[in-house]
Amino acid sequence: MNSLSPPVAAPLWSVRAHLVHGVLTALGAVLFLAGTAVVANEKVYADQEPGLAVATVGVVLGGAAGLLLLVHGRRRVAVRRDQLLSPVPAAPGVTGATARTRSADPAGFVAGEGLVHFHRRECSMAQGRGWPVSDRAGHERAGRRPCGVCRP
Repeated sequence: MNSLSPPVAAPLWSVRAHLVHGVLTALGAVLFLAGTAVVANEKVYADQEPGLAVATVGVVLGGAAGLLLLVHGRRRVAVRRDQLLSPVPAAPGVTGATARTRSADPAGFVAGEGLVHFHRRECSMAQGRGWPVSDRAGHERAGRRPCGVCRP
């Protein structure tokens, strides 16, 4: 394997997530079809209510199945993002104290006027922008939050 090639990532959804989604979706579809079958033969609304309730539960269950699958995938994406953006190990000869001092540099944060986030100077989101440097307290007074990429 080439040392420059990216690592092979696990699938976004596990087999268990697919099974749960499939079972909940199938159960929702069965409930929906059963409810609509009851409603189809009834002419009075009061007689249709139980069938409508069952069909509604089926629709909600099917929607919940899709939502659970999306939430599961979103969590997996967040884990992958954190793995990719995790701090790079210090170079040989650089002590932990040196690395902490650099990242805690009070004047090492930049942001543009009117923006919501502030960044480390070396953040890829701030490179080449020529934004003014300020301390954390100054950015927080301006209502800015830390960048989600460089996490100052």
